Amino acid sequence: MPNITQAYNWAINTCNNPDVRYSQDYRNQQTIGRYTYYDCSSFIWYALIAGGFDCVAAYGGETYPFVTWTMGDVLIRLGFREVSRT
Repeated sequence: MPNITQAYNWAINTCNNPDVRYSQDYRNQQTIGRYTYYDCSSFIWYALIAGGFDCVAAYGGETYPFVTWTMGDVLIRLGFREVSRT
């Protein structure tokens, strides 16, 4: 069963890791030298996977992380809902 707390804890631990960096070029959890890279959407992808969410199934079998413009639909399929900021 998916666990959002587990996903959150992975995200916190990963953010606190000094060997983690941001890159759109190496976004797919690629390690180059001593650094592992994510961009914003791939970071969320891997956090959700760490929490037991089946991102691959929700993304139609695609194993490469979603991007910003496809992330919303996948999140809805995973059971999240959009909330208005007003």
